[in-house]
Amino acid sequence: ILIQKKTTISLNDTVGTLYRNQLFPDGVDALAESVSLIRENKAYKLTQDESNSSYEPPCEGLLAKIEWFRPATQVFNHIRGCDPQPGAYSMIRNEVLTLHNIGFGTREVAAMYGEIIDIEDSGLKIALNGGSILVKRVRRQGQRTIDATQFASEVNLKIGERFVN
Repeated sequence: ILIQKKTTISLNDTVGTLYRNQLFPDGVDALAESVSLIRENKAYKLTQDESNSSYEPPCEGLLAKIEWFRPATQVFNHIRGCDPQPGAYSMIRNEVLTLHNIGFGTREVAAMYGEIIDIEDSGLKIALNGGSILVKRVRRQGQRTIDATQFASEVNLKIGERFVN
């Protein structure tokens, strides 16, 4: 290891915004810094501490499936970690839907996790195990991402309907 960088992940970040706004620019800077260190014969190598390392498989297929029963923060972070690609997905009315551009919130009503508790101008509010999310955009298989309220209107989605694992 020649260079390591740390970055802050905000509650509004997705894997897409994190890569685009922080990881990619930091990576370019680190590469330039590494080349300079090598050129100046000042490069030193750090040995990786294997006890703190792990392998992360590509996020695809079943790894992107939303498990609604998990604690609210886990579901929230899982969806952000899959946004924009491959897109965390779930099923509603026997249709696979990926969820994008989400916000985290509290849950004021009694509902099952995965249940739509409100359809707002800004999106679909879905109950979680200890909170809720507001889904602003969705994508149907083979189609473009659209506003969640547009999807709800197109299919006549109702409060009380539930996403399933």
